[in-house]
Amino acid sequence: MPYVADAPEAHPVAATPEPASGAWRWYLASSVLIAIALGIRFLAYPVITSDYTYFIKVWYTDLAANPGLTAFAHPFANYAPLYLYLLKVLTYIGSSSLYSVKTLSVLFDAANAFVAYRILRYVPALEAQRGAHVCSDRTLYLADRHNEQHTLGPIRRSLHLRRTL
Repeated sequence: MPYVADAPEAHPVAATPEPASGAWRWYLASSVLIAIALGIRFLAYPVITSDYTYFIKVWYTDLAANPGLTAFAHPFANYAPLYLYLLKVLTYIGSSSLYSVKTLSVLFDAANAFVAYRILRYVPALEAQRGAHVCSDRTLYLADRHNEQHTLGPIRRSLHLRRTL
C-alpha cells in the first residue's frame, strides 16, 4: 500500500528537517567521496574495454563516417536510440571517441546520483512521520505542498527503506 497523507501536517515536504549543526561533516564526507569517485573514473579514462572495442567504437566510427542522420537509415546497432543520437552529437566535437564516450558516461553517472539524492533526501522526514515502510512494492509517493500526489518513479522491489531509529 503506498504512503498517502492523511492531513496537511503529515506532508514530508513541509516536515523536512533543517540541517543540524553537524551537517557540515556530512557535506565534507560526501564531497570527499565524490572526489574519490571522480578520481577513479578519470584514472580509468585510458582503459579500453571489450565493449568499447567491439561495439561502441564501431558505432562511433559508423556514425562519424555518415553525414547528418544518414547513419540511422540502416540498422547498425542494437542499443538505445537516445544513446546513439548522443554518440552522433559527440562525433561533431572531434575529440577521441574513447574520451568522448567516457565523458558521456560520467555525466550520466552524475545525473543519476543527483536524482537518487533528490529522492532519498525525503526519507528521514517520511520515516519520522510514519515510522514504517516508506515504499510500496513498486513506487515511492511523496505529497507536495498542495496535497497532490506525485510519483517520483519506480523503485525496485529490493529497495525497502525501513525506520533505522
